[in-house]
Amino acid sequence: MGVLEGRFRSMGIIGEGWRTPLGMTARRLEVDISGLHVDYGVLVMQRKVAIKGSPPKGHTTITLNARDLGAFTQHPLFLRAAATAVQGHAFAFDPDSVSIVHHPSGGGEVRFEGVWAADGERYRVLMQPGGHRHHAAAATATTGDGAAAPKKLRVGAQHVPRGGGAPDAAAAGRVAAGIADFFTNMALDLDGIEVTRPVLSLRPWRGGSAAAGGGYRGSSSSDKAGVVNEGDVLDICMRVRIRSFPPLNMQF
Repeated sequence: MGVLEGRFRSMGIIGEGWRTPLGMTARRLEVDISGLHVDYGVLVMQRKVAIKGSPPKGHTTITLNARDLGAFTQHPLFLRAAATAVQGHAFAFDPDSVSIVHHPSGGGEVRFEGVWAADGERYRVLMQPGGHRHHAAAATATTGDGAAAPKKLRVGAQHVPRGGGAPDAAAAGRVAAGIADFFTNMALDLDGIEVTRPVLSLRPWRGGSAAAGGGYRGSSSSDKAGVVNEGDVLDICMRVRIRSFPPLNMQF
């Protein structure tokens, strides 16, 4: 009777070549939710989806290449979050400066540039994500709720002074610390769907899930099986909590 009563033990959504009406793109989107209980009475009588009981939780993994990540930094949801990204001031990401590199030996970096509103100066930023792809991945350290503790995100920044002046190392340090905190504690609200606590990791892209791509190494155009590698990607795994379902015509 579970499904007939609106109870779902788990629900998953997977899509590739994803694009939203407001221009957000992704190589792949995975969503896994558990403990979903839909109120069938409201669904039938009011023709809208409502949740009964505790808000269901889960996680989502968004896989982005450099172009996707650049577009994400210009999306209204991201811009709202970035308005106070570094010490309460906005950091304006340059979408054309984004690059993603995964090293065959493991690790890699995400590079981008942007302007910090506090001083109007430009900074080059290098991020080195940790190694865990999922919150539920095995790890020696765990958080208080039992989820895997991701490795600390390492961020460096370089001031690019205007007019050939001397770089401000202290300001670059503040930008680096702010960007690290921003990507570690980012929280987005999609009209009732909360996504929080990003965990970042890098890998080559040849389609499919992060787990499927984990064994592939190298940056050539194809592997031995002839599968095309379309470049390196960033996996962003975030926790999901559904307080309420957004309207079906929501655009983001």
